[in-house]
Amino acid sequence: MTRSIKTAGPLLTLFLAMLGLWGCASTVELPPEATRDLANLRDRAVAAKAQIQTTCNAARDLNQQPTQVDPLAGRLVQEIHELSNLAAQGRQDVQGIDARTTAYLTKWDEDLKSMSESISEPGQKRRSEAIASYEHLKSLISDFRMEFQPFMADLDEVARYLSTDGTAAGVQVVKPKISTSLGREGKLMKRLDAVIAQISSMRGGK
Repeated sequence: MTRSIKTAGPLLTLFLAMLGLWGCASTVELPPEATRDLANLRDRAVAAKAQIQTTCNAARDLNQQPTQVDPLAGRLVQEIHELSNLAAQGRQDVQGIDARTTAYLTKWDEDLKSMSESISEPGQKRRSEAIASYEHLKSLISDFRMEFQPFMADLDEVARYLSTDGTAAGVQVVKPKISTSLGREGKLMKRLDAVIAQISSMRGGK
């Protein structure tokens, strides 16, 4: 198998789906060398889940008590900033992990080419399963991002406005945005739970 990782991933996913094997292949355990970074990524996902909940709780408190601007508005603005910083760090982490994992999978392929057929054939099958598992994780992360981006954009706007007009009347202005953001909380939790579960599967439940 000499095709690049980028090409192999989507084609392999489609092939496994056609065979009805995607469910099994997407939870294959990866070698330790390919999953060292994943423990940190899982920790980031757990931290993101906790911060989203904390931010939503602050938003809920302000929505339910809009006249109690001090200290509720300031608390919400602070939690939104914390979440934004965490998200920025998470994006950097994912980019680094993706580069290192892709390099590892490429080296795996190169090593197999120099081995006997009795090793290389089952080894390539194992590698293909590992690629499918990793591609599934990337898909789950993408699903989370699609839900998180509008959520974060709305909250950033709320924080910017409250930083200018931190009054009871100002809270009324941003209340619809807060309500929209709170409506996304449940789906965000589910997306992150799926990411965390996939990482655990790829690390053999560790």
